[in-house]
Amino acid sequence: METSENEGVSIPVENVNRRSRPEISRGFDRLIEEGKIYGAELNSSVIKKSGGGGGARFLVATRPSRKKLLSRWEELFRNQLAPDEFLAAVSGKIQEYEHGENLLLFGAGRVIYDTKIFHLGAPVGGMTLFFYSERDQRFGWKGYIGGRRLRIVYIEQIQLRQRSSGYASALFQRYEDLFRELGFNQFRLKASLSVGKYYWAKEVFDCSSKADILWKK
Repeated sequence: METSENEGVSIPVENVNRRSRPEISRGFDRLIEEGKIYGAELNSSVIKKSGGGGGARFLVATRPSRKKLLSRWEELFRNQLAPDEFLAAVSGKIQEYEHGENLLLFGAGRVIYDTKIFHLGAPVGGMTLFFYSERDQRFGWKGYIGGRRLRIVYIEQIQLRQRSSGYASALFQRYEDLFRELGFNQFRLKASLSVGKYYWAKEVFDCSSKADILWKK
């Protein structure tokens, strides 16, 4: 099993500050050396032609150029953490659960965190998070002209064989604090996640008018 060298590490609020471009680049260097940075193909036609069945939302692809990596990181994370710091923060050990075989993938307009979840060394599930931005429609044409955008964490999938362990609740409480400090505006998720609608209702997520999406108040 492959796990993060920084397991269990949480990032204190005071450490969420803008990093220099050289610091961001060094963070990419460390993750590239560990084999944790790839590109992501998100075109559904390409995925279908490649035989990517089972509802696959992306394919692992060639790593983008350094320029594109740096640009996308600044766009979505505002360089408030270096990539290796971010990976440590999202993959920290909770209870007896840990992330392994985890990757950061860069596709058109988004960054993807994909991981397997292990309990006492045995695989018990997996999770995929999409990070992206979209135009903030609350401000109409003024928002469009002013370039107002929402930064979004989209929970594409989370699967756990042990759903009553309390792990998911503890994990997303940590994530809520982290992503708030990083300036993200919304959590969104599929209503059909295997963890179940009831859990998300307890955690104060509401169904929106858009099909299959929930987001935090």
